[in-house]
Amino acid sequence: MEFLVARQPVLDCSLQTWGYELLFRNGVENAFINSSLGTPDGDKATLSVLNSAFFSGLSQMTGGNKALVNFTRQLLVSGYAEILPKDEVIIEILEDVMPDTEVIEACYKLKNLGYTIALDDFRYTPEMDSFLSLADIVKVDFMETGVFERVELTETLLSMNIELLAEKVETEEDYAQARDLGYKYFQGYFFSKPQIINRGSVPQSRLSAMRLLKEVNRTNIDIKAIEEIIKGDPGLTMRLLRYLNSAFFGVRNKITTIKQAIVMLGQKNLRKWATVLAITTDNDQKPPELLKQALFRARFCEMIGESKISQKTCDDFFLTGLLSLVEPLMDQAKEEVFKEMSINDQMFAALNGGNGTMLADSLRMSENIEQGAWEAVDGFKNIYNLDDNQIMTAYKEALYMADSFVNGYSATGGSSAGI
Repeated sequence: MEFLVARQPVLDCSLQTWGYELLFRNGVENAFINSSLGTPDGDKATLSVLNSAFFSGLSQMTGGNKALVNFTRQLLVSGYAEILPKDEVIIEILEDVMPDTEVIEACYKLKNLGYTIALDDFRYTPEMDSFLSLADIVKVDFMETGVFERVELTETLLSMNIELLAEKVETEEDYAQARDLGYKYFQGYFFSKPQIINRGSVPQSRLSAMRLLKEVNRTNIDIKAIEEIIKGDPGLTMRLLRYLNSAFFGVRNKITTIKQAIVMLGQKNLRKWATVLAITTDNDQKPPELLKQALFRARFCEMIGESKISQKTCDDFFLTGLLSLVEPLMDQAKEEVFKEMSINDQMFAALNGGNGTMLADSLRMSENIEQGAWEAVDGFKNIYNLDDNQIMTAYKEALYMADSFVNGYSATGGSSAGI
């Protein structure tokens, strides 16, 4: 049986991915606690077996970054955390856990064993002092706290040499404020919000990208026209060759010409990967996590489509997932981008918040999973007769593809500071 789990990225000050909070369906505790007795279900040997089921794919979920895992009081005092790898996992104590004697003893033991402890949704009261003496990281909810409370908390916590993580950061303004206050880590989807630039200031490279988008998304692809657009722009040429020579594609012989690249991709994949190329042009300052998010949605939607309809007709699923983040990737209004493309009515509806078709609902499902909104996911599962195994298989495959592609591109000389 697959356990439903999603991840939310945590970025550092340079907008690189530092870790992921893992969002388990119904919480980790439900898998390990006897529901009738409210006690740990078995001894540590049993828990260790369950741990293997839950965390065997940990490195795939996090790409080698830190994993932040929520812990209830029951899990803390049961000693379950001690089974997890201390160098990979951060113990995140939920906000409703009170620092009673048993909890503090469990935390001291974890600290002595070398674990990192984070406090979730922190609001200061004097009784929290015993937690603060043990905490390495404190998470502050930017939706629940006002500016003055944030400033006051920052002054108190930084003086104690505690690192700060701003969570639910949804705007560029919140991110800038947190960074300026001294926060070290940031969680939320502020990085996927567009900063629209006006048409008169669009750089030449972006205009080439728009031409490429238009060509590759025509009903009948003109290979020669695509080749000429890419060859006519050194930036597009360099980026495409880096893509195709990255570890993700695994080519044996280095590709050195655009013609080789087009032949290698073939017409079906050319539409997909040239669209990726176009929407990621001239955005080296974007965080890598943004492209990962777009590629995750693209592959997840494609796999959901493939599970129910012919693989040959799933291009629209991939492109719909990818184009759902076209505004922040290109810093242009989606209406401006879409009018240059030949997208069909179903894609247009899906990309404008529609639902009721499998194309649109696969995109809504990917968005719900990003947020850990499992009840909404269940609704789509019931409509399309999907099970947890299918959902989690698609999720893992989509994560692997997105991580492999972005990491493989960076390894070939792509910008390490951005996409």
